[in-house]
Amino acid sequence: MDEAFDDYLIILGKYRGNDAHVRIPSGIATVGKRAFASNTLIESVVLPQGVRGVDAGAFESCTALTDVSMPSSLWRIGERAFKNCLSLTHVTLGRAVSSLGEEAFRGCTTLEGVTMPESVKHLKAGCFDGCTALGYVDFPDRLLDMGPRAFRGCTALEEVWLPEGITVLEESAFEGCTNLKLVMLPSTLREIRARAFAKCPNLMQPALPDGVRFVDATAFADADGDDGAAASRAPKAAPPAGDAAASRTPSPSASDSPSASGSPAQRARTATALPRKRGIEGAVGWE
Repeated sequence: MDEAFDDYLIILGKYRGNDAHVRIPSGIATVGKRAFASNTLIESVVLPQGVRGVDAGAFESCTALTDVSMPSSLWRIGERAFKNCLSLTHVTLGRAVSSLGEEAFRGCTTLEGVTMPESVKHLKAGCFDGCTALGYVDFPDRLLDMGPRAFRGCTALEEVWLPEGITVLEESAFEGCTNLKLVMLPSTLREIRARAFAKCPNLMQPALPDGVRFVDATAFADADGDDGAAASRAPKAAPPAGDAAASRTPSPSASDSPSASGSPAQRARTATALPRKRGIEGAVGWE
């Protein structure tokens, strides 16, 4: 099958075959830009041990792709790598992956779950934007940041437990997650930016950790279809230093709703209800 590939010794430039099930030959270090893009025949692909990166748009719009086997050597998934893979249902990332590029899985409308290894530290902008079937995300404990719109429009998502280490929730991070009910915020959180939880009508107002210093006025906007009403319930943005004493607003008490900074008993009761470490062994695995 090797004749179906160009430049396969180091970078896979372009796949020209018509197989439904593809095993990339050994010797490849990187699956190149748009190597399989818009191939509507491929249903599964096996990346061999030694592949370290999947470049921009490598599998974009492979609408029949259901299964990707990722090796332990893979550490980078580029922007739009699997964007609009409309048949992809589950993803288990290789255990060395450290970063997911912008819009890496955007528009994967049948993607139901993602299991990330502890090596993942960065989720770029729009990484899972519009993944309307995404019901759970197994966040790694070492995750440091997620970009704007990371989970915007994930309408099946109901619960989110953010790990310690996250300091900022970027713009529109969970906007339009209409079934989102529970969010556990880490004690390391400092900022919640514009529209981070806008248009989340079922979300219980989360208790803010003590370290939060800024919450944008629109962070919880449109919760009931009305900007003003939602904004009035959201915590206030930090005032200028000179006016702090005059306009300081108390933060919600930890007793008002569950939070990551609550008592051990509270955390234990809440953790029981959350789908932590829900593996999907065998759906998409490592070599």
